[in-house]
Amino acid sequence: MKQRLLTRKQLNELLDKLAQEVCLYAPVRDRTGTSWAKISRADEVCLEEVNTVEPAKGFVFPRCEVLVRFDPQGNPVEPEPPPEQVVFGIRPCDARGIAFLVKFYTQEGRTDPYVKARREKTTLIGVACSRTAPTCFCLALGGSPQGSEGLDLLLVELGEELLAEPVTEKGERLVADLPEAEEKHLTAAAEQRKRWRLRSASGLTPRNSKSFCPIFMMLRSGRPLPSPVSTVAPAPSSAPPATALMSPMRRSGAGRSGAGSGTPASLPSIPGTPRAITRAMTRPQDTATGLWTSSTIPSSRRV
Repeated sequence: MKQRLLTRKQLNELLDKLAQEVCLYAPVRDRTGTSWAKISRADEVCLEEVNTVEPAKGFVFPRCEVLVRFDPQGNPVEPEPPPEQVVFGIRPCDARGIAFLVKFYTQEGRTDPYVKARREKTTLIGVACSRTAPTCFCLALGGSPQGSEGLDLLLVELGEELLAEPVTEKGERLVADLPEAEEKHLTAAAEQRKRWRLRSASGLTPRNSKSFCPIFMMLRSGRPLPSPVSTVAPAPSSAPPATALMSPMRRSGAGRSGAGSGTPASLPSIPGTPRAITRAMTRPQDTATGLWTSSTIPSSRRV
């Protein structure tokens, strides 16, 4: 794929165009630093921080997701498919994490259709890091501040210009109308990568210990990934059992709607029964505070 060159003005014009055509998300400034938000103009983007407070994995694996709804007669209704979305400003470390996550949930024999559909509808435009924070550790795990794994398009800053490196066909289509990069631009980008490799080889990583994150080291080694563990967090004593809130289909472990699991006969006759089955990331503070919502069912397949 041919590498392209664009100015910051051309980048702003591209973002303004994307904001009119699809859902465009980017880091924006808030009280906590920077966080992901839907934007309508290029001047809303903030790339001053090394990374956002929240990770970007929610774009393909949201914390809470509707799997099926029910009409007034109790018949299941499939939710609308995910919309086309573009995520701009994602850092290489986040994109690499998404690549691991998608690999885990789309392996042969156990593909998650929801994760797969969201990734197919998502275009990831990464911006290479020109500096690192004291908490960064991508180099310790074999990554790079200028890595392209998991991205559709990588932008490398070269002063007032940016080098656009397409990784997938989706990324190539975004910059197809831009001029090709000259040899001097390719050389400058190569020198940046060389400096990062030398820094990694000399042990000058922000966090050089590899023992703190065994799951990433396992993925990096190429060993077989474990099967997803089916667990349900214990409900507080003041809340009804989690299994009582699930439909017969979910309680029996037969699977999800759309996976050949059949149609639930009816919803349980329990006060506050939700009208939509969802999967949610159950956090420790939920159990500690006893805060349970009637619209959220703890996932039976999250660890």
